[in-house]
Amino acid sequence: VDPATGRNYTFFNRNGGGIRPNLVGTPNSGIDPKTDRLRFLSSSAFAVQTVNTPGNAARNIAYGPKLFNWNLSLVKRFTITEGSSLDLRLEAFNAFNNVNFANPATSFGSANFGNITSAADPRQVQVAIRYRF
Repeated sequence: VDPATGRNYTFFNRNGGGIRPNLVGTPNSGIDPKTDRLRFLSSSAFAVQTVNTPGNAARNIAYGPKLFNWNLSLVKRFTITEGSSLDLRLEAFNAFNNVNFANPATSFGSANFGNITSAADPRQVQVAIRYRF
């Protein structure tokens, strides 16, 4: 449905997804999501195409936020006998606890278009003990 007129599109969409708008500007706003995650994509860079014509916006024209993730693991093995040992393990996922934002919403015409509404998991630490025999 055309959000401007309410009329249905009748052409067959072969682009592998939703109907694409026309590209009239630069899709990425250049704003760091840590500063403002509600304007990561520029909505003014897109325009609704006329009814029954496909938009000119290609696939993958915008990029998502950067990802910085370090996973660390420390393991110490204690030998008990010749055939058995004890492993002590400490693991940290996203060890530096960096906020890794998810990709922005890309449904053109929706209220959340261009907004980043979620993030990946924060730092997680686990400790394990393993007896080998």
